[in-house]
Amino acid sequence: MPGRSQEAAETIIRAVYCQVLGNAYVMESEKLVVPESQFKRGKYSVREFVRAVGKSELYSFRFFTSCAHYIALYLLFSSQL
Repeated sequence: MPGRSQEAAETIIRAVYCQVLGNAYVMESEKLVVPESQFKRGKYSVREFVRAVGKSELYSFRFFTSCAHYIALYLLFSSQL
């Protein structure tokens, strides 16, 4: 979005990480550099940035790879109810 300040973009990025990753702290090394950059430059909308975070390896690891299989299945199918 043209006209969005750098400060506003950073606030939105923090809010997206907080909302999508369930209030988990994201270390600097875990941040999604390319989607963040695209968002800051206006090439990604908020919706596209949220989608990029949701499709990322970081999201996959935090919610599926690192938890028990039955919890992953619950997370997958409970959102479809």
